[in-house]
Amino acid sequence: MHILTDLVFVVLAATALVALLSRFKMPSLLGFLLTGLALGPVGLGAVEDAHAIEVMAEIGVVLLMFTIGLEVSLKELAKMAGRVLGGGALQMGLTVGLTVGVGWLLGVAPGLGAVVGLVLAASSTALVLRLLGDQGELGRPHGRLALAILLFQDFAVVALMLLVPLMAGEGGGLGELAWSLGRAALIAGGIYGIGRFAFPWVLRRLVALRSREVSLLMTLGVALGTAWVAGQLGLSLALGAFIAGLVISESEFSHAMFSEIMPFRDAFNGLFFISVGLLVRPEVVMAQPLQILGLVVLVMAGKGAVVVGVARLFRLSWADALLAGVGLSQVGEFGFVLAQQAAGSGLLDEQTRGVILSVSVVTMALTPLLLPATRHLVARLGGTRPDDAPPLPEGSHALEDHVIVVGFGVNGQNVTRALGLLGVRFVVVEMNLHTVEAEVARGVPIVLGDATRPSLLEHLGISRARALVVAIADPAATREIVACARPLNPNLLIIARTRYIAELEPLVHLGADRVVPEEFETSLELVGQVMGAYGALPRAIEREKTQLRQARYGALRGAPTTAPRSTLDALLDDVAVEQLELEADHHATGQSLMALEVRTRTGATVLAVLRGDHAEASPSASLALQAGDVVVLVGRAEQVSRAVLFLKAGGDEEGWRSVQPT
Repeated sequence: MHILTDLVFVVLAATALVALLSRFKMPSLLGFLLTGLALGPVGLGAVEDAHAIEVMAEIGVVLLMFTIGLEVSLKELAKMAGRVLGGGALQMGLTVGLTVGVGWLLGVAPGLGAVVGLVLAASSTALVLRLLGDQGELGRPHGRLALAILLFQDFAVVALMLLVPLMAGEGGGLGELAWSLGRAALIAGGIYGIGRFAFPWVLRRLVALRSREVSLLMTLGVALGTAWVAGQLGLSLALGAFIAGLVISESEFSHAMFSEIMPFRDAFNGLFFISVGLLVRPEVVMAQPLQILGLVVLVMAGKGAVVVGVARLFRLSWADALLAGVGLSQVGEFGFVLAQQAAGSGLLDEQTRGVILSVSVVTMALTPLLLPATRHLVARLGGTRPDDAPPLPEGSHALEDHVIVVGFGVNGQNVTRALGLLGVRFVVVEMNLHTVEAEVARGVPIVLGDATRPSLLEHLGISRARALVVAIADPAATREIVACARPLNPNLLIIARTRYIAELEPLVHLGADRVVPEEFETSLELVGQVMGAYGALPRAIEREKTQLRQARYGALRGAPTTAPRSTLDALLDDVAVEQLELEADHHATGQSLMALEVRTRTGATVLAVLRGDHAEASPSASLALQAGDVVVLVGRAEQVSRAVLFLKAGGDEEGWRSVQPT
């Protein structure tokens, strides 16, 4: 029961601290770290089984790397190859070299300085990617460079775990190291290759069941299962999870799996930062607080300067270089692992390991504070401007001022067709796997997923979207989507389709701006068809539909049932324009306008005659009408109606004068 007791303390304390910090606009990650400090040996000592918390925290890192893999396509990774290899190697090499140099000046042996440099060179993948991801900055230049360096560090940890025993005089030499690195590369490639073929085959059959429970278990199984396989084969769990996400990133399943796993990722990821705080030992901090504080400043300044230099070599602006430098200036979780192994091999004593651990935790706690401050400073200095910002990578997370369309039935297809004609960017959410596969093949920007999940809407950039169109036939899901979307973007235009008028008012209360009830719109179409069958002109039909809409929708919203009308609208109510295509048996065919005397007989005026591609405006009275001519008539509604009957059938004056206004 002690693990459950520990979890209760951890969850309650984290909730209180994160809620408190949120009132002061402080990052939640800082709350998690402070929770670990408060409940760990430094604080109350309330957590008895810190190891169990660490195991759950490792699950958080695995899920984080899986979602990062889902967001980074293989094409993007290929583009980043130079930065991964070049930037990552430079960052680690220069950090180790700088540590050795500073240590030598302080009287530290070069060998010990190299070991400490390797430990300090690793940044926190979980922390940095979480901070950048929350701000949507993974696609920015500094975000891409940070991701590249972190990926290199994750790959390099395999080699470093083998290198530390060699430095201690253990192990089988450089040959074994080279073989281990080659084996790790083969394993990573094998996992990717097998997953590339196996995952889609399995996932397609499970998704076809359209069960939320199956989708959730499938997502967790892929992420945790691949991480476990990688761990069994000698790779890091995080690296295995990243490879799994990378395999799925370019498939139609990526968005659905992202939305499924987000709640679990955030919960377990929070436990990771709590576990970091639990690692701090009070005796080390109290024994030499000034030394630890000085080392924190030295480490963050040194690592930040190295990353800034690397960023400038890759031609990033000073603003982006500074953001990348601050983001990677802390010491991360792999540093803990290396420090522990170095201590076990005799390369570090426990005192030095404790100091490094304390320095690492403090740097991780400071990063969530320093990065937003740096971002604000850069913006104040004009370092990042929309006009010189590089293009964001392809994908839904790069969309802005777009429309999210939920459902790709007839309504959804019509909406997206209209958006395409207007040149408006959009993304479609659809739950039918076969529809998604077919439309992806046609190039439609469509994703498989459940739009009732806030994480999916956030992933599709709802905070940056202009409108949301809910075009599905499920009333309950429509209400849930509207209620979910409104808090995510208060300025979003939400248009919802529904079947019945009774569903209109609840949707408006939930936050919908426009609701289109099919029941009412169908009735309006029936009204128009009936009016047309009895000779009503198109303008009269549309005017009647408009008045009915104003009466119905205005009453439901508590608005006036009639809209203010301009003088022009009032005048146009008495004016009708109609066109009639003459047929061979019509009365007017073969006669001149002078002979017909349309205006004298009916009161309507012949405005124009269209013949083929030629339009005769204000036609001559001598013009003889032919079959196929289109006669354009203007006048009051009753005059135009009489003129249409006269041109068709002729007849006596009393016959067509008896036509009543429509």
